[in-house]
Amino acid sequence: MGWKPALSRRETPTEKAKNIAVIFLVFAVLLGFVPYIFKLINNLLYYLFVIVVADIVFLYSLTKPAKESQKMMVAGIVIALLAFFAGSVF
Repeated sequence: MGWKPALSRRETPTEKAKNIAVIFLVFAVLLGFVPYIFKLINNLLYYLFVIVVADIVFLYSLTKPAKESQKMMVAGIVIALLAFFAGSVF
């Protein structure tokens, strides 16, 4: 009788792709704070408020199925672009 540990299951290509996407998404969320840290934006408070909203949308999209997650990520990208606009114009 062979005993197999629970972690011996191999990842499917879909799971690997999702794990890679999660890594890139977390990296993107962290990079969103670089303009705030180095004060590259004129109005930091407007930028910070809107970029936090975009980051919440990005992170929440990880909990959804692929089709819905893709739509939420596009919305997050639009919100992040608005953050740069809000930080530089207002």
